Amino acid sequence: MNIAILIGISEYSHADQLPACANDVESIHQVISLSKKFKNILCLSGKVNSTGEKSSLIDFIKEHQKSKIDELFFYFSGHGIFNSNEFYYVLSDYDSTKVAQSSLNNSELDQLIKSLDPKITIKIVDACQSGISYVKDPESFKAYLTEKKNNFAKCYFMFSSNIDQPSYASRTSSNFTSSLLASIKNINKNSIRYKDVIDYISDDFMQDEKQTPFFVIQADYTEEFLENADLIREHLDSTSHTIPALQEIQLQPHSLEDTIKEYSKQYASKDEVLSLFKTIQNELPKIALDAQIKKIFTLQHVFLDHARDIPKQDVIGRWIAEQSKKENIFARIKTKNESYETETVDRNILSVYYGTPRTVTRYRDVTSGFESTAATPYVGVQIIAKSSYVNLPWYVCIILFLLSKKRIFMFNFNSFYSEDNWDTRNIDTDFKWKYAEEKTIYPQKIIDQCTSIVKNFSDYILNDIKARIEKDRKDSATE
Repeated sequence: MNIAILIGISEYSHADQLPACANDVESIHQVISLSKKFKNILCLSGKVNSTGEKSSLIDFIKEHQKSKIDELFFYFSGHGIFNSNEFYYVLSDYDSTKVAQSSLNNSELDQLIKSLDPKITIKIVDACQSGISYVKDPESFKAYLTEKKNNFAKCYFMFSSNIDQPSYASRTSSNFTSSLLASIKNINKNSIRYKDVIDYISDDFMQDEKQTPFFVIQADYTEEFLENADLIREHLDSTSHTIPALQEIQLQPHSLEDTIKEYSKQYASKDEVLSLFKTIQNELPKIALDAQIKKIFTLQHVFLDHARDIPKQDVIGRWIAEQSKKENIFARIKTKNESYETETVDRNILSVYYGTPRTVTRYRDVTSGFESTAATPYVGVQIIAKSSYVNLPWYVCIILFLLSKKRIFMFNFNSFYSEDNWDTRNIDTDFKWKYAEEKTIYPQKIIDQCTSIVKNFSDYILNDIKARIEKDRKDSATE
């Protein structure tokens, strides 16, 4: 028996709406239904909440646990986030303070699929990221998916983009799903393999630097996606069965001023941003850490008027250089002159033929950091957890804010203070910057992002304490 699970989420309570996703899943539903390949299909579309609809998925899995499953086909179109080494399919009622409850955890989905023991698993994810990503760290997501393939006997994973890229869509269709559908129409064979589809999509996005789909395969490339592609092409090409994802919505004409006025709503004025920063300053200290932490540490919130002393600013500076190609960021890149050694050969006839290279010192400008050019009351916040016990270090979470006219970028990291002695401490630099982004016109969403950052800081402290206690326990046992 072959079964399919199709999810397309277009409506969100606390995230951007994705109208194309309802069309995406309807188009895939048409193809899957026309294939006559799948005996049972679960299709969840539009508003998919974490209560009833998530239960529908679990019930569908339970219903087939006693059946012999040859192929399980899973398709998702909607928001997705990769955070704390886990991927989440974001549901309609997603809440950043309740990530596990208001989304579908990929590991949980894998366990549900494994309970059916399918001979082959197909997972196609057209996910538009929700703004949470490691800076310059897309490889961790690829490694995560590559590891997950080992959960299945055979599998094809198809993802619409790298985690550090958006997945693009119009109001009516997502580019990745449109390419998948186009493969069916343009591969001139009645029998189409999954590998044929992957090859077509790869070629389709070859020249697109902004979106790069990637694939994880554990199979022998012979597995068929469709055995009756000619019939499906004929059906989809007919007038009465136009693929919804490829239809264009006819908009009423607007004047130039009306169009400008409509798009201006996405931008924030200086006064709106100043009001936003006042809200952050009032609300952020109210975000509570774990109750255990409050008993052990004294918390201090320091709002920073500059970021000169923050380590590893060069990472943000390089990010600004790249991001500035897409939009105007209110920040200036700082550089420094550094020396480096290289080998050279003196440029004369004899040295070219008979000379040996010699080492010379040269100089170059490199990115060292940044400074904000936005006239805001502060550029970031430093949350310090001061330990009441001598066997624990102080911990720190730093959030730096960067702005464009449309968005706020919240760069953050968690670390601890290394101790030179009882009185001198320095931030340990073995950390990675992460960032979250949100439109400046949504203050509550920005506070939600701050809440998520603080929660991650709380988890970081607790996990580090557990590791230190375990080390002390082992040290005590050997004494």
